[in-house]
Amino acid sequence: MVGGCKECPYVTVCHGNLTAKRVYVVINVKDKVVDCRISGWRSQLVEVELAAVDAAVNSACAIDGALIRFKPQSCSNLECKKFNACVPQTLTAGATYKVKSIHESFVCPSSGKRLVRVSLLPHDVQGRS
Repeated sequence: MVGGCKECPYVTVCHGNLTAKRVYVVINVKDKVVDCRISGWRSQLVEVELAAVDAAVNSACAIDGALIRFKPQSCSNLECKKFNACVPQTLTAGATYKVKSIHESFVCPSSGKRLVRVSLLPHDVQGRS
């Protein structure tokens, strides 16, 4: 946070509502536009909610509504089409997530493991888990 932000009436709008390593989706664009005194940028106010993040999990964990402790797959094949699901950068290893939806199953080309792509939401979010 830049020093001048502390006195700004919009400090909580810009800095207080989001959590690092979480993905959000805009659900509503507000009519209000804010001029930042520090950057000079004009910003449109929006309403956001947490977005589910896709991840590859063992098939035993792919149960709709289940709470799972996330463990990323061990993979160094950056060119694999499933790499982002197997090693998602926005999920924390060891954290608890709720399986929001289940997608396709696939076999890892490197390890031969049967995995399932699921969408996960952080479990610690009030009203979202």
